[in-house]
Amino acid sequence: MRKCYVKAYYDWIEQTAALSDAERGRLFIAVLEYARSGLDPKLDGRESILFPVFQATIDRDNQKSKTNSRNGALGGRGNKAIESEQKRNKATESGQKATKDIRQKTKDEDYISPLPPLPRKAPTFDEVAEYAKLRGGLIDPKPFYEFYSVASWRDTEGKPVYNWQQKFQLWEKRELEKKGGAMNGHGHDTGRDTKKWNVPGAVNL
Repeated sequence: MRKCYVKAYYDWIEQTAALSDAERGRLFIAVLEYARSGLDPKLDGRESILFPVFQATIDRDNQKSKTNSRNGALGGRGNKAIESEQKRNKATESGQKATKDIRQKTKDEDYISPLPPLPRKAPTFDEVAEYAKLRGGLIDPKPFYEFYSVASWRDTEGKPVYNWQQKFQLWEKRELEKKGGAMNGHGHDTGRDTKKWNVPGAVNL
């Protein structure tokens, strides 16, 4: 049976805090339309910057749902094979082994890497700058953009950058931690700045 709903997460409130109510509304409708049809929406406002993050979440949840459905089908086959108590007792040992194999398969499939789709193209500097501004303008986006542009939008391990917004959040976190360490080294009170750096939607390392 096809799904007719989308999971919504509490931290979406913080992630969209910088958007206007109208932008939030358009983003919400775009999420629903994408989940129903699988087609990318046409967004012209600031919500278009955040949509790939939500798109990746939907794709990850759909993949996990399909995995669970397959595992459920595998688990249901055993009931047909059991016709009598005698057969159940005789098959106990082999049944335990089969259950262990299915559990292991379920465990392995549940940990499918939730990588979002490879972006159609690398972001422009204006897009990165707008995203930095959307997150409060806490750091200069230029070093981030230049670093990944030179690396052809691949990380330090040579892997393609699937979600540049997430990479930006990690970059932002490291830069703010560097600033915090430098200020502590000069004996300044960083309590107010530390609170300011607790930006919505930040990725925990």
